[in-house]
Amino acid sequence: MMMVKIDDLQLRQFLKNSPKRAKWAVKESFLMAGGHYRARLRAFVESQIAGLVKLHPVTEKGRKGGAAPLHNIGKWVSFKYGIRERMQTVRIGWIGKGQQAMIRKLFYGKRFRATPKIRALFHYRGVHLKKTTKMLEAPKRPALDMFFKKEERGMLKYFEKRFFEKFFGNQRPDIRI
Repeated sequence: MMMVKIDDLQLRQFLKNSPKRAKWAVKESFLMAGGHYRARLRAFVESQIAGLVKLHPVTEKGRKGGAAPLHNIGKWVSFKYGIRERMQTVRIGWIGKGQQAMIRKLFYGKRFRATPKIRALFHYRGVHLKKTTKMLEAPKRPALDMFFKKEERGMLKYFEKRFFEKFFGNQRPDIRI
């Protein structure tokens, strides 16, 4: 068994002596991570085919985009930096108005009524529902879970690397006293 002990006294001293620079470096690191993982999530969603249920023929006929079942929602991926309860945060995903509810349905499935409007859409696209069909179901496509499971180990390392680059780099933060 091997034990490694890291003396972080010097680092703690830097953070204690430069709290504004540390706060600035955290903000910059979050912004960089948000942009980086936004792009990676978009690429993943637009290309992920393996492990996801194929689209229904009705959906297939009414869409434009690549072969991946969730391709069309990739363009809506964004990130938002903010401060919550005095903690800096970055949210990555679908943040626009109304997008979260639709994304939840697409990723985690949803049962819905076969209304006259839905029946007309299916009919228009060449799939005729039986009169006895009362409910339809959108299947689960857990691409978001797959993405974060794949990326979770690298996220902290990416953030740490960017933080140290910013904190110990030559750039000066725009700090007004």
